[in-house]
Amino acid sequence: MRRLISAIIAISLSFSLCAHNIVGTWNGTLKVQGIELAIVFHIEEAEDGVKATMDSPDQQAFGIPVTSIEFHDPELKLEIANLAIAYQGKLENSNEISGHKSFLVLAEAALDYLKTRVEINQDHTGIIGHSEGGVIASMIASRNHEISFIVLMAGPALRGDKLLLLQKKNIESQMGINEVLIETNQQIFEGAYDIILKSKSNNSTLNDSLSDYFISKYGAALPENQLKDLINQLSNPWMVDFIRLDPAQYLQKVTCPVLVLYGDKDLQVPSKENLEAIKSILEESGNTNVETREFQGLNHLFQECKSGLPTEYGEIEQTISPLVLEDITKWIVVESLHQ
Repeated sequence: MRRLISAIIAISLSFSLCAHNIVGTWNGTLKVQGIELAIVFHIEEAEDGVKATMDSPDQQAFGIPVTSIEFHDPELKLEIANLAIAYQGKLENSNEISGHKSFLVLAEAALDYLKTRVEINQDHTGIIGHSEGGVIASMIASRNHEISFIVLMAGPALRGDKLLLLQKKNIESQMGINEVLIETNQQIFEGAYDIILKSKSNNSTLNDSLSDYFISKYGAALPENQLKDLINQLSNPWMVDFIRLDPAQYLQKVTCPVLVLYGDKDLQVPSKENLEAIKSILEESGNTNVETREFQGLNHLFQECKSGLPTEYGEIEQTISPLVLEDITKWIVVESLHQ
């Protein structure tokens, strides 16, 4: 079993095409945690526009069909629906394109690798996912019924926009911010997220809409440099995808045993609301093999903490509470005996 944790991976693809012509072969390198993987896109003309395939030579994967191509100069987005991944970036004057890639394809590649190992029991392979990695675990288990179990550690069960609003409220409250200001921020950011939810793309039009919106709310009280930083943060491809992400669509299709863990001082994925949501989703889907735990005094990283604030994470010597590790181990062993 491999422990799979979510990640957003920056990629840089260089190409020798003019900025207005996307037809050709794009060679790039995917860099994550010290590992470099070659990525190749082949884009060619088609009767109705263009079509493309993707190669991942280092993973021995070739000719993967790209199901959607959107190009609004200078922004380009390529999606591979069956792998639930997307590359989105902007063509720069330096003849480079930068974007992001879901960790899902690498998690599935890790599972495929385990199938080649004779020492691995193929009947007892599962996934442990932390935070957004919990969503990735659910994505895989929802369509791969060979997965024996999943462990969701602080996994989101609320749609991204709702989770971010709750996270913002809890963190600001813990920081001692005035309740009136907290409520004002909730209303303003709910409106911003609604703009993103209704937008059909992530491009300059979305940036302009968000900019106009925040100016109408804050006026001169929000300096231009802070406005720019805020827009860049919210229009980041990962953030846009996360705001739109609804874990329920994957959780309701999970049929394998599930262990759900939260810390009661988690301010990023608050335990009460997410635990209630995930119980409801799995019960309604008919999955009866579900166990839940709420650990007292633990934060989002399952560390023993005081406040639960993210600023406290690096100050805590403990990596993860031993009680959590013991609980996960015991549950997996019991589940393996039952299968």
